[in-house]
Amino acid sequence: MPFQTEETSVEDSSPVELYAFTYPGENFYYTSGPLPVTYDSRDYIPVPGLSRSAITDVGEINKSALSLTAPDTLDVARLFEVAPPSDVVELVVRRLHRGDAADARIIWLGRVLNVSWQSGYSKIMCESLYTRLRSPGLRRIYSRNCPHVLYGAECGASQIAFASVVVMDTVPSSPYELSATGFGTLPAGSLAGGKLIWEPGGGIIERRGIRRHNGTTITLTHPIPGILSTSTVTVYPGCDRTRTICESRFSNLVNFGGFPYIPRKNPFGQSSVF
Repeated sequence: MPFQTEETSVEDSSPVELYAFTYPGENFYYTSGPLPVTYDSRDYIPVPGLSRSAITDVGEINKSALSLTAPDTLDVARLFEVAPPSDVVELVVRRLHRGDAADARIIWLGRVLNVSWQSGYSKIMCESLYTRLRSPGLRRIYSRNCPHVLYGAECGASQIAFASVVVMDTVPSSPYELSATGFGTLPAGSLAGGKLIWEPGGGIIERRGIRRHNGTTITLTHPIPGILSTSTVTVYPGCDRTRTICESRFSNLVNFGGFPYIPRKNPFGQSSVF
């Protein structure tokens, strides 16, 4: 029976919703129904207590957000337990009618922003796919420091050329700090403002910013769960966006985007120009 016919039927309507979460290396498939559902060769498992907020179509992006309520043990929620994962967790919500798994309709597209926990359940906050249509406006500013994204297209510095592979040979002293002999072999403080990449396997890539670099110890922007004293990580030096570091550390002065010689005296200030 066609989807629309079942959707409007009083007797034959038996709606079930499917929630497909996609994350590099891991996918999670859930259904709000009491029984498992197979759709597009994927098995959606029932999750007792799984519900969502109303889907509204009011023409305003901010009001198209979606929140899910689920058990606090849900695997996709646990990705956000320590900190948001490095890659985007996308969500596709479909609606079909039991007994007609071949005809499912997408009713919402978006991504997971964050997860909060209450006693016994979690709340998964999502934003609509259409938020990507927002225009960021002009990003580049007139300043002494460089506005380019480090290793980005405008920066031009080669990320591969400045990568350093380090083997963790010390047990992490805290969730935010990592220590390894290899960090001490790099120029003092050079990793501050840079980043760390760790691949635990299964196609998952964890990325963390580096706040400080002091000898053999680096401080991360947020914890990286699961890393071991024998793990191998890749680190990249940071940049303070000054002309000096651009030239001495990266030899990339040709792409420096700042204006270091801006006059310090404002000609439009209250003091007399002449």
